[in-house]
Amino acid sequence: MKKRLIIIGIILAVLIITGYAAFFLIRFWDQGITGTGTIEVTEVVVSSKVNGRIIQLNIDEGSNVASEEVLAEVEKQDYRAQLDNAKAKYELAKSEFRRNTQMYASQSISADQLDNARSNYEAAAAALTLAENNLSYTTITSPIKGIVLSKAVEQGELVVYGSPIATLANLDEVKLYLYVGEKTVGKINYGSSVKVTVDSLPGKVFMGTVSYISDKQEFTPKPIQTQEERTTYVYKIKVIVPNPNHDLKPGMPADGHFLCNSR
Repeated sequence: MKKRLIIIGIILAVLIITGYAAFFLIRFWDQGITGTGTIEVTEVVVSSKVNGRIIQLNIDEGSNVASEEVLAEVEKQDYRAQLDNAKAKYELAKSEFRRNTQMYASQSISADQLDNARSNYEAAAAALTLAENNLSYTTITSPIKGIVLSKAVEQGELVVYGSPIATLANLDEVKLYLYVGEKTVGKINYGSSVKVTVDSLPGKVFMGTVSYISDKQEFTPKPIQTQEERTTYVYKIKVIVPNPNHDLKPGMPADGHFLCNSR
């Protein structure tokens, strides 16, 4: 009987603590510190590092890509020929430098002649490295795991150095910038929890975390309309939101409700 009373007491204590915690959270959620913004992602633009024709394109908009996955191939024939030529010149310059080193040791040539052979060898080595890199650059790979937001080329098109190939983003984690007034920014802390909702997914709640609080005032961005009383100056808050199922997409309008201090 005594053991049963102890168990009942423990259960009641847990219920009381749980109820208090729920009341505490609801009280904080209901303080009305909210903001409105747009879901954003960190975009990575992948560009060509060589000139040539796209002979293979493996992606389309919306494609999922792994890190180091091949996105496209640029025609390689000219770059293979340049590499073969660079290798031949390198071997010749290396042999000449070795021969001149031996001749200088036996005082058959001057120091200037040896320096000239060394310069030729170093230049040939640099040209070989450049040719190797250029051939490798004809295979364009993804620097991140993510999704293709847009592609800028089609198979068969000519590209030059710096031409964009595709824009990628990792949707596993998204950003939401919110703007709050001076009277409320002091109630928000780094690491504060933020309840995020979007109109296109009614009833679904995403939990984010405050990762940045601006220490400078700025004018409210034109596309943003805060839910709190309008102020001339606001502070920018950055919220990081885990998005493992990729439900949140770039450009979605979103509301953020802060769990913050009551001070």
